[in-house]
Amino acid sequence: MKCPKDGYDLTSSEFHGVQIETCPKCGGMWLDAGELDTISHEDRPALLTRVLSDAFSSLRGSSKRRDAGKPVHDPANPLS
Repeated sequence: MKCPKDGYDLTSSEFHGVQIETCPKCGGMWLDAGELDTISHEDRPALLTRVLSDAFSSLRGSSKRRDAGKPVHDPANPLS
């Protein structure tokens, strides 16, 4: 699968049983249909925090990430 923002190949990783596709260039993360509902369900509120924290940590540690330090989304530019 390609990143919708920049066309790079997405990397699939599993965090706490949830598959997350990430872009090594822009740092974008994508969940399949229903996965956000699964990890944000009120019976498991800490799971969302753990999944996203681990995914962000994994991205920060990636040597492939070319735009380290740049914001993934610039609120002033809705297309970023």
